[in-house]
Amino acid sequence: MDDRQHKIAIILTNHRDVTLLQNYLLAEGHHVQIPDPALLTLNEWSNFSVVFIDEVSAAQYGKTLIRAKKLLDVFIGLIIVLQHKNQFSQWLASGFDDGLNMPVTKAELHARLRLFLNLRNQSDALKRKKEAILKALVGSSSDHIYLLNRQGTFLMSNDKARIFLKKNHPVPSLTGCSIEKIYPSRACSIFREKLEEVFSNKCTVTFEQAIPQGNGGDLFIQHTLYPVLVEGFPIQAVGGISRDITRLKQTEKKLQESLLEKEALLRELYHRTKNNMQVIISMLHLRSLSIKDETLRRVFQELENKIQAMSLVHQKLYQSKELSQISLDSYIKDLVELLVGSYKKQLQNIKIITDLKTIRVTIDTAIPCGLILNELISNSFKHAFKDRRSGVIAIRLHPRESGKIELTVTDNGVGLPKNFDLEQSNTLGLQTIWALVTNQLQGKLSFQGEKGATFKISFPIKKVSKEYLR
Repeated sequence: MDDRQHKIAIILTNHRDVTLLQNYLLAEGHHVQIPDPALLTLNEWSNFSVVFIDEVSAAQYGKTLIRAKKLLDVFIGLIIVLQHKNQFSQWLASGFDDGLNMPVTKAELHARLRLFLNLRNQSDALKRKKEAILKALVGSSSDHIYLLNRQGTFLMSNDKARIFLKKNHPVPSLTGCSIEKIYPSRACSIFREKLEEVFSNKCTVTFEQAIPQGNGGDLFIQHTLYPVLVEGFPIQAVGGISRDITRLKQTEKKLQESLLEKEALLRELYHRTKNNMQVIISMLHLRSLSIKDETLRRVFQELENKIQAMSLVHQKLYQSKELSQISLDSYIKDLVELLVGSYKKQLQNIKIITDLKTIRVTIDTAIPCGLILNELISNSFKHAFKDRRSGVIAIRLHPRESGKIELTVTDNGVGLPKNFDLEQSNTLGLQTIWALVTNQLQGKLSFQGEKGATFKISFPIKKVSKEYLR
């Protein structure tokens, strides 16, 4: 910009100084104005490249000028006209750029103006460059980017609004138009509610809308509205980004339908597996009724209990909201009830107490736990309370801080034989327990055989396998 095209403001209370400065500036060909500071808005200060103001006026309007200089995206040279030279440093510290003592020579004034007008030219060039970059960024976006006032009128908009326009309402430029030009009445009503929410609460709001189209489908739009805030001033506008998410919604719908279909198939698989196991249990039970050998009948009963423990896992999975996990504590309670019903003749006055914390596990953990508990509880029923009328079996399930689960089965029965070695035991049930703990659960097993038997199992909590997510 040519130096003579800049506007220069003079705000002085001394009329003689006003005349002197004005004559000098007009002689140089500058545009000079003597504005009333009380009537100028914040943005109107940006029209001036240099402002001469004396100490009296600066005491009243100086803070406003300095705030405008900081907030507006242009350079404004603020020159304080001094009456007292010793005040110069204080005005510079408050935000003024230079000081001037009256009377001033033409040469001195010319030198000052040349410096500040060059700075303004550089500021204007930088502003134009930033605006060009911003315009390019906004224009190249596939989203609709805009500014709105509180009345819902567009203050600025890129040309991507065409993807949201109502049919028969072609709008070449949205600047100055209201949101009714784009959205149907119901969608517009919701948009205005969200717009008012941003203005009132000064918060960012994101919401989605489904707008019916002529082809029977819906156009899904995601809006993000955010307050445009300037420190020290009330909210003036709301920025917005509107994005067409129709394809995303369609893909999401297909994935949801596919997921529901797989969920139904998986539930059916669990249900049929449970039913098949129940058929096997029924066949074993019917066959055991014709067996007179008590030892052989016990073998059949133990087989039934093992299959029942596995069947119960599939039943729990079928009933669970999460098809990949079940509540281990709930499973243990139901398994204990089944075993109590199976061994009710041998139980007499045996009491079972539980201390179970809620822990969710996968099928890979639940089935080995069920088989282990089946063996340990069955052994207690059969061997721990020989020749005794009463006893207690305690089952404890607790999580540990190390990310592991601790499962303990304790009875106050006769205990374990001296020098008992679980690994060297020739009992199939105990060998099964050891194999399940070490191979299936990747855990550790410890035991104590004095004053009853205690088996403590510690194993890590397994995460849901990727197979369940496919």
